[in-house]
Formats: sequence, structure tokens, C-alpha cells
Amino acid sequence: APAQPPETPVSQGPMITAPKTVGLGRIPPEAELVYHADGHIYVMDRAGEHVTQITFGPPRAYEHTAVSFDHRYVVASDHPSNEAGRLILWLYDLEAGTEANLLPQFTTAGDGGVDWDARGDIYFGGSPSMSGLTDLYKIKFDGTGLTQLTHTPGIGEGDVSVSDDGTLLAYIKGQPILEPG
Repeated sequence: APAQPPETPVSQGPMITAPKTVGLGRIPPEAELVYHADGHIYVMDRAGEHVTQITFGPPRAYEHTAVSFDHRYVVASDHPSNEAGRLILWLYDLEAGTEANLLPQFTTAGDGGVDWDARGDIYFGGSPSMSGLTDLYKIKFDGTGLTQLTHTPGIGEGDVSVSDDGTLLAYIKGQPILEPG
């Protein structure tokens, strides 16, 4: 496979909306799994017991959810019903009881999954435009340090998973789009 270009810092400034106070639950120590159902985020233990609701309020059309290593933050992608083709990335601070929209400038953020490394970086597939194709990015939980990890025009990437130390990525790489001719 051809070598990827080096990571490209996209923005050092915060790319996050102002936090809004919302009702949020806490992740209990026995929780090991996070999931979404009926428009809300939940955690449970590995036996499927001790289910705890994390988000409340109006339901959202979540697609993917991930928890930070310290269990303080949850990040989730949402398909808002009033914005066709858009995928929004939400950051929930369980300690502060707030939510914020990470990357409000992006058309798609969190496509095909989200994941955290132990340093607090969030990895995701996304696109700042309506091109429909996503590259891989990482960003810090506070909205700083947005870095583009792949640069593949004509090919989309998603379903990202990262090693705990952030040195290895696993992801799905789409097929090249061929122009008729």
C-alpha cells in the first residue's frame, strides 16, 4: 500500500460549541459496555445487567457511541432528522453535566464510528464538505488539535478503532470512485 502523508494539523483553535447544561447520568464502576437505544445512551455490565441511562431529554438518532478512558466523557454521533446527510458529533461531560457539539463546521463527523485513545484524543471519520467521502481525523475532547490522518480523494474511510496508546488504527477503506470515460 502507498505510504500515507504525515498527519496534518487542521486547526489549533477550539472547534466546539459552548457547553450547554443538560441532565446526564454517571457511569457506575461495574459498567463495561456502552450502547444507544430509543434515542438515549446507556451503559451496563458485561452480563447485560445494571443498566444505567446516561442521556435524558429529547431523543437523538445516535449511530455510534464511545466512552473516554477516565469515564468522564461520552462522544456520540447523531443523524438529526431535520438535516439530511448530516452527522453531528456530541460530547457529553458527565462530571460537568454538559453537552457540546464537536466540529459544528463539519457536514459529517463520526461516520462509521468513534473511538478514544488513553490520552483523550477522539478518532472519527468525517468530512467538512458535502462530498460524501470521509477521511480519518482526531481531535481532543476540548475541541482543539483537529488533525487529519488520511488524505484519500475519491475514497472514503470509516469504522475507526484505535489502540489504547494511539499508535495503531484499524478502519474500513472504501473503493476508489472511478470517473466514467
